[in-house]
Amino acid sequence: VGIGTIVPGAALDINPAANEVPLRIRPSATPPAGLVRGEFYVDNIDGLLYSYDPTRTKWLSVDRNMIGWGRNAAASNEYLRQYNGALSNENGWRMIRNGTITAITVQANAAGTFTIEIRKNDATAVIASLVVSAQPGAHSTTVNINFNQGDFLQCFLNGTNIQTPQVLIETAWRK
Repeated sequence: VGIGTIVPGAALDINPAANEVPLRIRPSATPPAGLVRGEFYVDNIDGLLYSYDPTRTKWLSVDRNMIGWGRNAAASNEYLRQYNGALSNENGWRMIRNGTITAITVQANAAGTFTIEIRKNDATAVIASLVVSAQPGAHSTTVNINFNQGDFLQCFLNGTNIQTPQVLIETAWRK
C-alpha cells in the first residue's frame, strides 16, 4: 500500500514492545497547500497541531483557549474585570501568538438587553460583539476575528444594570 492510500477496515498495527509511535505527523515550516476540512499539520516552530477550518478559511490550532471577564455585581457601561478584579481598560489579556476569536458567550443573573464588546490595545474600536436582547445570556460560535501576537484583549459591557455578567471568548492560534 502506498503513502496516502486508505485501506477500508485497516487498523494501525503497533508493537508496544518495539516502542513504535502509533501516529506521526511530520512537522512543517509552513501550512500545507491542502484546504479541506480534516487536514492536519504540525508546525515545526511552535510544535502545535493545526487543522484547516474551511468555514473561516484558515489554519487554526486544534487546542482552544478560553479567556474571561466578569463582574460580581451589577454592571453598567463599563469595562469588565479579569482575574483578581483588575479592570480590563487598565490592561488586558496579552496574546502570545497570532490567533482568531472563534466564539463568544455571556451569561448574566437576570434578563437584560446589552452588548458585549471585545476591544484590543486600549482602542475603543469594537473588534467583536455579542448582542443580548431581553435574555440573561447568549452565545455565538461563528466568530472569525483575527488578532496578532502582542495584542491585548479587553471587554466592555454596553448596557445598564446588568446583573453579575460573565463573558468568555474562545480563541485558537492561527497560521
